[in-house]
Amino acid sequence: MAWSRLPTLDGVKAGKHWLANLEPSKEARRRRAFAEFKKRIEAALPQDKELSVALREVIGIAQWLGRVDGLREGLELHEYGARILEKTTPAFQSAMKYAIRNPENVSAPEICDYLDEEIRRTEERQKQHRESLSVKIRPPEDWGCETWNEALKNKRSNVDVFVHHAVKEACSTKYNMLCAWRTWGLKRKSK
Repeated sequence: MAWSRLPTLDGVKAGKHWLANLEPSKEARRRRAFAEFKKRIEAALPQDKELSVALREVIGIAQWLGRVDGLREGLELHEYGARILEKTTPAFQSAMKYAIRNPENVSAPEICDYLDEEIRRTEERQKQHRESLSVKIRPPEDWGCETWNEALKNKRSNVDVFVHHAVKEACSTKYNMLCAWRTWGLKRKSK
């Protein structure tokens, strides 16, 4: 069962659009345009002192409201990200990452293959480094399966529900906005 036509990937598109609009070069261009328009309006209002004061107040209030909205959105995204980390399993998070990297064609067998490959890599790393890591992305214990492909054969409906929820969450606008926010923050720090 493929979910290639999930919510038409609106979340992925929204996240990319949001990120593109926050590019530092676009932000600088908008700030310059804002300053220019402000100067032009103030130049047109020198004789009307009351209107000039009202304009400055409106601009101040708009900037304040923008900061408040930005802080509120940032807090909501932070709380959402913390909830994702706290309330989901590492397997769910891995399935979400796979869905984000491959948004066009996601199916339960593909995700199961990916998760099984991750399990195999973790076990290889354990052997090579003699580490005692526990593999946290295995299927839930109550399913009684060692691998995701085994779970796909024996617990198909459970796996389908798991994959559906992971892909739906990964393609949500909120999760993609969180990814875009993180990506934009990383770009700014590296400069």
